[in-house]
Amino acid sequence: MRTILATDFSPCSRAATRHAAQVASLWRDSLLLVHVVHTPPAGSAHMRVALAPTQTELMRQAERDIALEIAELSHTGVEAGSLILVGPPGPSIVDVARRDPTRMVVMGTHGRRGASHLLFGSVAEQVAETAPCPVMVVPEVQAPGTALRTEGPSRVVASVDPGRGGDAVLDWLASLRQMVPSDVTFVRGYAPDDEGARYGIAERWLASEGHPALVALLERDLRARIGELSGRGATSCQFFAHHRGAPDPLIGATQLLAPDLLVVAQRSQGRGSWAASSLREARVPVVIVPMNAAQPRRAHIPETRSLLIATDLSDLANAAIPRAYSVLRRGGVIDLCHVHESGPGSARMADESGEPPLDAEARDEVEQRLRQLVPAQAEALGINTRIWVVEARGAAEAIVQTAERLGVDMIALATHGRTGLPRVLLGSVAETVVRTSGKPVLVIRLDVG
Repeated sequence: MRTILATDFSPCSRAATRHAAQVASLWRDSLLLVHVVHTPPAGSAHMRVALAPTQTELMRQAERDIALEIAELSHTGVEAGSLILVGPPGPSIVDVARRDPTRMVVMGTHGRRGASHLLFGSVAEQVAETAPCPVMVVPEVQAPGTALRTEGPSRVVASVDPGRGGDAVLDWLASLRQMVPSDVTFVRGYAPDDEGARYGIAERWLASEGHPALVALLERDLRARIGELSGRGATSCQFFAHHRGAPDPLIGATQLLAPDLLVVAQRSQGRGSWAASSLREARVPVVIVPMNAAQPRRAHIPETRSLLIATDLSDLANAAIPRAYSVLRRGGVIDLCHVHESGPGSARMADESGEPPLDAEARDEVEQRLRQLVPAQAEALGINTRIWVVEARGAAEAIVQTAERLGVDMIALATHGRTGLPRVLLGSVAETVVRTSGKPVLVIRLDVG
């Protein structure tokens, strides 16, 4: 395996050299120094001939410069080689990384902004967006030393999304922590209005931050996503509230936490300017991990240990409850839930008044009716039942929000299976739950005569 150091002999490339040497040394890789002689595209054969002497001089100078860099690396004990190419720098570097197994590409960036960035572009961004392996981009302006500490754990900030990109980041962090003790802080920016709506939390803001109850749910789900991160070091989570439509506060969080390294997933150019913001704003080395770096995961059979059963207390819905309990015959937690649709615009009411809220006596009565629906075998099977009476304007939305808030594995509910005019008049809570829930939904169809 090898590590590639892409260099243009500038000060920012020299800043990346010590990082590349450390990566190669830690993983016992060879180090390949790659320099691309870039000549502007010529519009005619005559112009290409005129540029030939300049290109030859650039090649000779590159040979001298790269030889000096290899000589300076001799004290590291890393086996180093060199490769000089002619062409567009970004695609040329990516092509080299694709030819043979490459652990990482390390390169520097000027962090240009404004007119300078528009004029010169960013080779680092091009490589980070298309490389088949992780890319470490080292800013020219940074603290001395290297991102991976040899004494004490490295401080790492990472962003994990729900998809394969998040899997790739977690896999790379696990491999890093096998080699270097690393304390990882997982950072997530969130809009309290959006996340509060997902969990069905009314109090979403506390001053300028998200409400503690909301943050607790976000951390619960993020830690479930992370799982047990192997290797040496601690893990923690930090959440930063921002208004809907505002930029993700990852860079601001990085500046606040002052880590040694920032780790993010590679995204395509069509999904936004994450590379521009991360690579131009970060003042620490950034590792961009491609989605294909995720280790293949064998399919496993998940065990359902918690289930939300929703009932409107009709005969049909109540008849489905024992069937739903059978999913947890090996024990677990059942959240037996009834949604009381009340308030203006409630889904069950044709007028604007809606049903009135439940008073304490009416709520106690509903809870008692729910307890009577718990099958007699439940306790013997190790099933613990919790009773919930939720007041909301719409049953389907409340069921989905309650399931997210409680963090259940699955939702179960009955359906009338109506078609035609009855369905148009009465709607289908089950259909809406299936369409909008991010959790598996067990729809039980029973006919009650």
